Amino acid sequence: MKFIGISPEFIKVLASGNLKPQRRYAQVLDYVQYHNPPYMQATMEKELGVPQPSISRLFSLLSEEASIRTRLDFIYKMIGLIGVVAIYEGKWINTAPAIDWISSINHTHRGTIIIYRIPPDNLKELKLLLKYKLGKPTELLIFEDFVLAKPSIEHYFVDNNELDPITALKLNEYHPVIPDRYISLYQGEVRNVIQDVIDLNILLYGEINSLYMHIRTWGILSSESIGRSRKKAVLHMSHVDPAMRGSRIMFLSKSEDNILAYIRVKASRECSMNILNILSTYPYATNLLLLEDGSALIMLVMPSNYLTRIIPEIRNMCQVDSIDVYTQTLSGTVLRQYLPFRNYNHVKRRWDFWNASILTIMKIRTQKPRYRAENDPFVMEWDEKKYIEELRNSMGEEYVRKILREYEEFSYIEKITNDKKKINLRDIIQSGSKSGGPLGPSA
Repeated sequence: MKFIGISPEFIKVLASGNLKPQRRYAQVLDYVQYHNPPYMQATMEKELGVPQPSISRLFSLLSEEASIRTRLDFIYKMIGLIGVVAIYEGKWINTAPAIDWISSINHTHRGTIIIYRIPPDNLKELKLLLKYKLGKPTELLIFEDFVLAKPSIEHYFVDNNELDPITALKLNEYHPVIPDRYISLYQGEVRNVIQDVIDLNILLYGEINSLYMHIRTWGILSSESIGRSRKKAVLHMSHVDPAMRGSRIMFLSKSEDNILAYIRVKASRECSMNILNILSTYPYATNLLLLEDGSALIMLVMPSNYLTRIIPEIRNMCQVDSIDVYTQTLSGTVLRQYLPFRNYNHVKRRWDFWNASILTIMKIRTQKPRYRAENDPFVMEWDEKKYIEELRNSMGEEYVRKILREYEEFSYIEKITNDKKKINLRDIIQSGSKSGGPLGPSA
């Protein structure tokens, strides 16, 4: 009860049978937040002095007993994608076009907020699809970058005996300094560090739970009888390292005690950057977005009765022009999806906007997805029938018929392109440049 809005199970794991959260466990979790994967327990034992069995037990309890996941923070622009927010005032939308690219659909008290992750060259097409299928959005916001807030577990839960959204804001002034890499917004151009399908697997596993992304990747390589699989897993993680900036421990309570609030802050770029920098270590902040027009979008998870007290605090951080607030209960999420793994064309080595549905159908039919998170309500994992039904709802029956016809042609071309051999993971990794494989240099 001393930690308002925080998962009680998380606090219980941190305390581990004691009266208060343990510093050594908090230090382990801060290490995770302020370092990039892979999180090698032997290395952590050496650097932190916490026995490896204790680290292993902590990770297991977090995932299995407290249902707390650790989410990888990575830069969309570094893997060839940009983020788009479509706001529809006064509409509750359940299905939207380009479903393969949707990150989330959320019902708020003022309407629907849809977040997409798409290739930048297809922004015009997405705008046209939205306008044709749903009507012109009230606002269409392209974000320059977003970062996950990474508050110190040790600072908030060990050095202090209680926490609520107001005291947390005051404690934030004394937050220890953390490396810029893990909280700074990316200011560079769109590029793509992905080299092959394993790199995509790594990022996907990182979004599901970054504590185990190395082990899962290692396991997949081993299952394909690929030699030196552990070293190759680490090598592949180095491919995407430039896109990664630590992880976030998702310790906020998912109960009805908390709401999700989207805070739209209209201000100068300098003011927006200042606000985002302050909130980058605030425990009740999750996603911090800098928009291309210089304004900001902040996602807060907290008890509703604190929201009216936090808004004036944000307004006073600098010269803010206006603030709009959209709130929802955490059960107001219609759809949430992980990285659009299936939309990457491994033959062409790029994200494929128009063929995403064909690629998805192909991958559903050819193999059971290895990345399925069992019983996870936050990942889209439909069978073919359900997927086609959702396509029909969002795009129309004529579109579905066209896609299915094109799928047959697409499958034939793929078959010829790959010398009439079905592509599998082992072929992709071991073909490489020597055999002119579709993904370039081998692992």
